[in-house]
Amino acid sequence: MASITPTMATQIGSLVIALLSGLMYVKFWRTTQEKEIYTIKVLSKFFAFFTLFQLILGSRILFAGLSEVQLAGFQIFAHIGLYISLAYFTRIATYIYKPEISDYIFGGTLVFGAGAMYLMLQQWALITPLIALPSIIVWVGLGTLVFYDMAREKEGIERTKMLLIGTGFLILALAGPLHGAAQTGLQLAAIEAVTVIGILGIAAGVYWKELLRSK
Repeated sequence: MASITPTMATQIGSLVIALLSGLMYVKFWRTTQEKEIYTIKVLSKFFAFFTLFQLILGSRILFAGLSEVQLAGFQIFAHIGLYISLAYFTRIATYIYKPEISDYIFGGTLVFGAGAMYLMLQQWALITPLIALPSIIVWVGLGTLVFYDMAREKEGIERTKMLLIGTGFLILALAGPLHGAAQTGLQLAAIEAVTVIGILGIAAGVYWKELLRSK
């Protein structure tokens, strides 16, 4: 029986993240069908494109014979989904605090993503700072801090939900970009494990009431 290599572990991790993200997309999409809430609608779009990002990364496990050049292509192409998801995520905080600049921040993130994709295609390799910079700014500055701020104004279960979601995005922001800086397969697998923990934190916050109700 073939053993699971660190590279395979990261691909499996991406598929796990894609599954959890996909479930959250469905949950938020269903909510938008019942009532029109702008931030929920934006979250559903964020999770849709983030699911696509992780699904493409995870699908590499189906193509064991790919060369390094082809694998690099998979990784670069996947990041289209990441940049679009980040752009949608910016709309949450800007809508709450500064709605008048929401379109500018959204458009600016897309332009940055397009420029980053162009440079990575030119070099045919991931450029870690171009992934880390927008991820940290968006997921920490416009994500973690916003959810933590909302937690201050809430109590009980709702506060717990906001803290879990905010912490999950903090972990994603710190662990996600480190994939490009990993030097060994074991480092890559460890970073992927931490990333999975981040998405689990977000999912726990999203489904917290349902989890409690099932007990």
